[in-house]
Amino acid sequence: PNPTWHEINKLPGFVSSRAVSALAFSPGFAEDDIMAAVGESDDGSVFLAVFSFKSQKWNAQAGFNGYPVTILENDGIGQLASASVALGPGCWGGDENGHLAFVGLTIDGGEAAKEISGIYRVRSTSSQPVLTGTPIHSIAFDGESLVAGAGDSNTVYGSADPLADEPAVTLNSPLKGPGGEGKVIVAWAGSTVVAGTSGDESAFAISRNNGLTFNDISLIDTTLLNLTDVAVSDDGKTVYLASDDGHDLSLWRNTPSWQRVLGLRSTTSCIIRLAPEDAEKVYLAEKGGDMIYHSPDGGEAEWVGHTCRLSVQDLAVESADVAYVLSGEAKVTKTLDAGRTWGTPASTNLTEGTGHMIVSAGVDNLLAGSTDGYVAYSTDGNSSWTRIPRRIQSDAGKVQVVPDKNFATNKVIYAASDKPGGDVVRWRIGKSTSWTDIFRGNLAGGIYGLATEERALYALEYNAGANQSILWQCLSPTAATSGSLSWEARATTAQTDVTEPRVVMNASP
Repeated sequence: PNPTWHEINKLPGFVSSRAVSALAFSPGFAEDDIMAAVGESDDGSVFLAVFSFKSQKWNAQAGFNGYPVTILENDGIGQLASASVALGPGCWGGDENGHLAFVGLTIDGGEAAKEISGIYRVRSTSSQPVLTGTPIHSIAFDGESLVAGAGDSNTVYGSADPLADEPAVTLNSPLKGPGGEGKVIVAWAGSTVVAGTSGDESAFAISRNNGLTFNDISLIDTTLLNLTDVAVSDDGKTVYLASDDGHDLSLWRNTPSWQRVLGLRSTTSCIIRLAPEDAEKVYLAEKGGDMIYHSPDGGEAEWVGHTCRLSVQDLAVESADVAYVLSGEAKVTKTLDAGRTWGTPASTNLTEGTGHMIVSAGVDNLLAGSTDGYVAYSTDGNSSWTRIPRRIQSDAGKVQVVPDKNFATNKVIYAASDKPGGDVVRWRIGKSTSWTDIFRGNLAGGIYGLATEERALYALEYNAGANQSILWQCLSPTAATSGSLSWEARATTAQTDVTEPRVVMNASP
């Protein structure tokens, strides 16, 4: 049957004719039939009222002496724009000394109104401010912990001791609020806090630590316009993907379901690098910028951003704490503390302005490729660099260079460029006097990525004219020659709007 609705604000004892902004039913509603309402009285005061469905009466007439409770007196600052209320788990139909409610308020009317917006606690018949100075859009209480969503940002506030005389209120960790711009709605789902937001990049997010950190899991308002980088753990079980919509960044993690573990406004063109011994140690950098973000836990709960001494062209990670940044000017700076501090930049001896890519070849060993066909290397952790005197080919462009898996003992490196018609070549540091061509014939497209995996070398060819990518595999790269038949096309795909594809391999065969 259709429900029957009654206009209960016309029952005797109701005091608002201006606005009712929030309702909440008692947690014990099945027994006590109690409902609470936050409203604004005729004189502009904000109050908490209680209604009994059993008696069909409000406040004192229903036996709630001292109700409605005034939360804010009218002071001419502004009007109640929105409110939320969460009731304590005690039986509201019993002793009034056990009555407990938390109220979140947004007062409309400029800075003065913002100063009295916030969280208020109503215990028995008295009101006390818990947090002021910020508009609160929603509030939730599970009987022990309190969470509240901001009205003008994506911040979530929390208190583990909301019943204390002076409750401590914290806000979510930096960079780990739910995605979105504001009007955060929070709720408890068992021991998990869930949140929904409004505005650009808004999302449905979850927190498993009482609202301290959030990850976006669904209903995400973003566009995967540019997929700028991907990184894979050694066991292949975790994948990171960086995307942007031309304005804002999203960093996604799949383990095995996708979550957005970081969102950055006004940030694009980011690259991801993982520590070789631990894929939970993640570095993220914006190409052309100087911010390096680091997470020690796969982006799950912590991100820290630090400023680098150089503008980032590329980033190489040697270990959890040691990383190197290459600039477009072909200089390199090193961090020993996960990006907190960066050392004095050193020249790679590549031509100034030609820095393109950098890769770690093990402890203190680095390789760098230029935009004009040259490779340089360091064997002392960036203290000095040597440029290989010969270009990888006469008209080479942007160089990709990687070490052999046994580089520590054989000092073999592989290189190629994005110039169509080129080759994949090999050099043994300290032994070679010229680059050895190890690909049969010439490539129709350019090489945009190289990777080694156990016995194999992979090369990602992109042919712009054919709008096609080919992933080539060589199973004996240290022995391959231009006359060998060791290269095989492993995958062929059509591409759209590819500017700089990259091959990323994990270490599993």
